Amino acid sequence: MEIKLSGVHFSSGKRILMMIMRPFMLLFCTTVFSFTTNNGLAQNTVTIEKDTIVSVDEVFKMIMDQTDYLFMYRVGLFENAPK
Repeated sequence: MEIKLSGVHFSSGKRILMMIMRPFMLLFCTTVFSFTTNNGLAQNTVTIEKDTIVSVDEVFKMIMDQTDYLFMYRVGLFENAPK
């Protein structure tokens, strides 16, 4: 005589497990994603004078001068871009 473990009892247990798992995952994700850092990588300040019209190349140059960021792009990529 063989014992079959795929009976009716597991289908109701699976449903209960899914009902418990969904709220747990929701609470887990909201808890994990609510943690924030005090000083992240993108919190460097860049100052640009008011009412100045500059090109995209000049903006990248200002950012590179004031921060440790480095931008690499093809020369002449922003040649016809508006200021």
